[in-house]
Amino acid sequence: MEYPRGSILGPSLFVIFINDLDDGVINKLLKFADDTKIVSKVGTAEDVKVLQDDLHKLFQWSKDWQMLFNTDKSKIIHFGFNNNESSYVLGTSTLCIR
Repeated sequence: MEYPRGSILGPSLFVIFINDLDDGVINKLLKFADDTKIVSKVGTAEDVKVLQDDLHKLFQWSKDWQMLFNTDKSKIIHFGFNNNESSYVLGTSTLCIR
């Protein structure tokens, strides 16, 4: 269902629609308007696995609700000197490192 931009119900319906996006996601999920960020401290191989599992859950949600993430705009940002800069996959796309 698509509503015209600027409709009174649009923002409320969108919030209701994505309300369950973070169900089952372990890492912190930040949602603002139509942007979604997943934030995680990754220091071990287990942390990498947890983050990748969360990305799989998000992708499955997006497929179930036919609201796919734009993987061309999705980026990975690594912080820290000892970061092993793991690569991550969202669906069939490997996310670019920024």
